[in-house]
Amino acid sequence: MVKRLEWLRTGRGALASTIALVAVALLLIYLTPTAVSIILGVLAAWIVAARHGARVGTGSAIVLSAVVVYGDIRRDLATLAASVVGCLLLIASAWAAGTIADRVRRSRKQMEDTIRDLRSAQAKLAASEQRYRLLVENITDSVHVKDTSARFVMVNSETARAAGIPKDRFIGRTAVEVYGPETGRKALDDDLRVISTGEIVETEETWERDGKVSVAHVRKMPLRDAAGQVAGVVTVARDITARRNSEQEMRRLTSILDATPDFVVMMSPTGALLYANQSARACLGIIPGTTLSQMNLRNHMPEPFAKMLLTVAMPTAALHGAWAGEAAIIRHDGTRLPTSQVLLAHRTASGEVDHYSTIIRDITELKRAETMLVSTNQQLVVRTQELEESNRQASILRELGDLLQVCTNDTEAYGVLRRCASQLFPDVHGRLYLLRQSRNAMEIATEWLTSSGDHAFAPNDCWALRRGSPHMSNSGENDLTCHHVQKREHGSDLCVPMHAHGEVLGLLHLSSDSVQLSEAHQRTAEAVAEHVGLALANLHLRETLRNQAIRDALTGLFNRRYLEETLTRELSRARRNRHSVAVMMIDLDHLKLFNDRYGHEAGDVLLHEVGMVLQQNVRVEDVVCRYGGDEFAIVLPDADLQSAARRAQEIADRVKERRIEYRGRPLGESTISVGVAASPEHGDRSDELIRAADQALYAAKRAGRDRVQVAEESEEPLPKPKAGPRMVVA
Repeated sequence: MVKRLEWLRTGRGALASTIALVAVALLLIYLTPTAVSIILGVLAAWIVAARHGARVGTGSAIVLSAVVVYGDIRRDLATLAASVVGCLLLIASAWAAGTIADRVRRSRKQMEDTIRDLRSAQAKLAASEQRYRLLVENITDSVHVKDTSARFVMVNSETARAAGIPKDRFIGRTAVEVYGPETGRKALDDDLRVISTGEIVETEETWERDGKVSVAHVRKMPLRDAAGQVAGVVTVARDITARRNSEQEMRRLTSILDATPDFVVMMSPTGALLYANQSARACLGIIPGTTLSQMNLRNHMPEPFAKMLLTVAMPTAALHGAWAGEAAIIRHDGTRLPTSQVLLAHRTASGEVDHYSTIIRDITELKRAETMLVSTNQQLVVRTQELEESNRQASILRELGDLLQVCTNDTEAYGVLRRCASQLFPDVHGRLYLLRQSRNAMEIATEWLTSSGDHAFAPNDCWALRRGSPHMSNSGENDLTCHHVQKREHGSDLCVPMHAHGEVLGLLHLSSDSVQLSEAHQRTAEAVAEHVGLALANLHLRETLRNQAIRDALTGLFNRRYLEETLTRELSRARRNRHSVAVMMIDLDHLKLFNDRYGHEAGDVLLHEVGMVLQQNVRVEDVVCRYGGDEFAIVLPDADLQSAARRAQEIADRVKERRIEYRGRPLGESTISVGVAASPEHGDRSDELIRAADQALYAAKRAGRDRVQVAEESEEPLPKPKAGPRMVVA
């Protein structure tokens, strides 16, 4: 039954009930009299109009009126007029009833909508209040509300927590009553100021709790009612202790960064500046008020370093977290500043690079010190090389001096000089000139690397010999070049006089086409010239003393002492090599008569000339000596007895052929007697060999002189050559 009633309330149920109502009304009108029909029609029309509105009710009234009129026509035409009037009234009343019903329905609907909206607003308001209360309770700021007497009417949990006071102790009290007069007086004054003026007041409050000082930013706003009047005070206090500490720490760090001479810069991944300390601002010329983000660090770097920052430094820092290296900054005045740079990459929580920070240090002094260090190191290397070269040259000079000291003749000394000079003066040509005994010319003694210049020249042709000091000349028209030096487009020459015992011995000449001779070459050349000069002087002195010791002063031949030493040496060598050594003993025939006739000076001339004949007619290895008085001796190494005898005869013939003059007068023919002996036939010792040759000589003299006698044939001398006078006296 309930379901059926609910169905009748729906649109389809209402339509069906209306149709049924109209049908019943039509049936009753058709069957009842006119008055009753009209009354029934009016009732039905009102019901329909009340239910479905004026238009549906009017339509129903028209239909009902038509049925009434039709019934009256069928029953009685006399009542037709009354039926028509009744029907019009029916229709009008139905329209009026429907209109009233529509208005009532609309009013009811509006009332229902209003009630529904009010309930919705109340629900939303309650939800909003719940949200705001939840927000206020859970916000980290302290929020509280006071009435017009500055007494607390609401506080959130943060207010109670920050003050350390339960919420119920706030309600109905002023700030002085809650916090005390020392802390609450200013808060109360601010509350009263907001209440009286309606202005917003912002202050900072500081309080201490448990030895900890806290700072809060307080904002007090007027709470107004619907009429706009101040109804209380809303206070929002935010604890800014951490922010103040951070700001203080930031100021401290900023002061530290501004005090450091290094440039500290923060920049975006594109290089735009985000921060620059005082040193960086001063270097880059950033004035106060400049927007840093409009500046790019790369614009203040030379192109190679700007490219390196973008392509190397930033990617490396992004990959590994940091990059370090050297760069350069262009100052605001355009000067270039060498720097060392450390670049750090800072990432977001997602791992992306948010920004970079870099520390840039001016390394101008470091670079200057580095340059000085490099220069000093180079100088040290040069000095070390010079020292090594000096030590090397000193070693070579010592070796030169040592070798020259043990040289026995000039040839050895020249060889030592060539060897050491090529080490002391690489790629430098050289010559050694010696002054002739006549002292009118310089003659080349030795050279190395095929030097250029004259082989002999007058001392006046050399500036060094004129000045008595070294002279260096370089190729050029305006330079003084010695006359003995060939002029050339490139190169230099050095002439160093060589002195010994205060006298000029010679000249050391150096020349080069590729190496520029320097003062170092000159110093070394002077040392070489000094060593060589002293060595040659000593050699000459030793040679002079040796000649005086081993040579005969009259003839210039070796003396008897040298003969004995040489013969002993040659006999020892002959025994080792199984060779023969021959000895000739020679006597000048009738020297005493010659002296008596021409005088001793003429005799000396004769001895000298005979000695020259002997020296000119022997081999290089043969040794000719004056044995004493009018006797001579010749040692013939590697000569047997027969060859020595033939050589002796040849020498005797040469002496006889020699024409000797004294003071323009011929002295006549000279003859000699010769005794020949050889080893091992006549002995292996020098005294045995000399005794055998001497015995052969005496045998030749006994046999008549002017002949050669071999030791084995001492009893029968060799055949006498073609007869002739032994001596011709003019």
